[in-house]
Amino acid sequence: MRAITVSSCNLNQWSLDFVGNRDRIIEAVKKAKQDGARLIITPELSICGYDCLDAFLELDTTMHSWEVLAELLTKCRDILVDVGMPVLHRTVLYNCRVLFYNGKILFIRPKMSLANDGLFRVHVPLGNFVLESRDGVTIACEMKLNRRLELIIESSKRSGSLYLYANQQGCDGAGRSYYDGCSLIVMNGDVVAQGTQFSLNDLEVITATVNLDRTWLAHFQPARRLQAATEPAFEEIKLDQILGFGESSVPFVISPSFPPMTLQPEEEIALATGLDSCSTALCVYSAARLISENIAAGNKQVLRDLQTVTGKPETWQPKDANEVTGEILHTCFMGSTNSGKETRQRAQVLSKTIGSYHLNIEIDTIVSAFTNLFSATFLGKRLRFKSEGGSDQENLALQNIQSRSRMVLAYLFAGTFTLVRGRAGNLLVLGSANVDEALRGYYTSKITFKLSYLVISDPEEYDNSSADINPIGGISKGDLRKFLQWARDEWDLLILDGFLNAAPTAELVPSNEDYSQTDEDDMGCTYETLTPSLHAEAYNCDSNRHDLVPFLRPPLTWAYNKIEAMLATMEEAEAHGTDTSTLDIYGTGMR
Repeated sequence: MRAITVSSCNLNQWSLDFVGNRDRIIEAVKKAKQDGARLIITPELSICGYDCLDAFLELDTTMHSWEVLAELLTKCRDILVDVGMPVLHRTVLYNCRVLFYNGKILFIRPKMSLANDGLFRVHVPLGNFVLESRDGVTIACEMKLNRRLELIIESSKRSGSLYLYANQQGCDGAGRSYYDGCSLIVMNGDVVAQGTQFSLNDLEVITATVNLDRTWLAHFQPARRLQAATEPAFEEIKLDQILGFGESSVPFVISPSFPPMTLQPEEEIALATGLDSCSTALCVYSAARLISENIAAGNKQVLRDLQTVTGKPETWQPKDANEVTGEILHTCFMGSTNSGKETRQRAQVLSKTIGSYHLNIEIDTIVSAFTNLFSATFLGKRLRFKSEGGSDQENLALQNIQSRSRMVLAYLFAGTFTLVRGRAGNLLVLGSANVDEALRGYYTSKITFKLSYLVISDPEEYDNSSADINPIGGISKGDLRKFLQWARDEWDLLILDGFLNAAPTAELVPSNEDYSQTDEDDMGCTYETLTPSLHAEAYNCDSNRHDLVPFLRPPLTWAYNKIEAMLATMEEAEAHGTDTSTLDIYGTGMR
């Protein structure tokens, strides 16, 4: 039996965080070796981070990747390591896999199209060379696929192969995507190891021991003989090492297969993000539950991160998810004379149930200030709602006064809530407009929730004047309803029945026995028919940006250290009277 132990991993790699990315790769390699693995693969572009955007156009990104690789070559021994990095070859930049063993690069496999203008799914044919060890273990390199579970399992089954898949985990700094992990090891279409999805761990290594003879059996089908005979031969790179167990007396157990584990769509909404405002609050509550569970399980890094974000001392540890929510989520019901009593009560009960810091305020005085200013400016003319005999223009203007006042108040409280609570820092404003409203254009500034202890970004910079982050901006009303139903049952939140049964309404106009404002009446169609009937051009706030760089930037420690080393070399040379123009200050052989 030709058996081998292999590993894959989820890594929380950050764009341009060369020091942190290097350390996570080294730690993953260490864990794989502890598990007895002889091969480990890491995610795509694991050295520099996946979504570096315009930073790929800077030669420093490529040069620093080579410098990190040089360190990995010296620190990762006695195991085959597969990493990802950009490689400049003949003035063309490639997204490459680099396989090395004991300080020697065995081969570099390029991807033929580099995703340097956003996220692309490019399927490139199998490489034209393979690696073969002394005991006949053959390794070919292929870039990742799009629909992971289905395509990876089917690819492994059809080709009769062992398929290892590694993925990024978390946000890599660019802010456009959140990677869910879920690394895989698949043998002939059977899953033998699978990583978690949406974990808070910086790294997770999965390991499996497999019988490679099973791949040979899958190749003995008569229908494959003609095709195999016409296939061109791959160039073989020999590795004078035994990767499998061979004749070793070391005991081993073949890893059993199991059905792939997938999250329900409602769980993915909870982990990635009433509907709308209620859903936004529950997204934060879901994160608080995940944080609390990780801390209870002994994840010290998550606890340190939470202490840093909340400004708590090192001795503090939350007792449950509600305490976490109370530290990071501030909710505020901004009511008016048009707000219903039931709506106020639901907001109050929900905030108490999940533990958020909650306030109730009235905005009528602010609205009156605007309407009085209008009347004073236009000689006593008074704005009236349509139900009071006003025009459509007046009706819309009065609604916008309320919604835009709430936007201004949201940012006022985001900058002062921490002051009132005796804490440092500002808050992020979370939006609550779903994708149906965005596609239809039915939104003004629906904001009521604030996430604490993160600096507020300039709302104008990314073409967003109403909130810093909108967790539900890409989710339809129908999916949000399913999410609330799932959260009600999974977390025993009976209060959500009130949100599910209430008709969606902005409550911006007076209600009476004959009229009650609803979103669907205002839009002229139902939420069920809106999303599938409307097809709009793909557009987001990045479409008009000219600074395509990660906006959540890690400390550029690696680059700064290189600059300091270069300056020290130049100063020392000048002190000895050496011509600095002849120095190899980059350490690359260039002057």
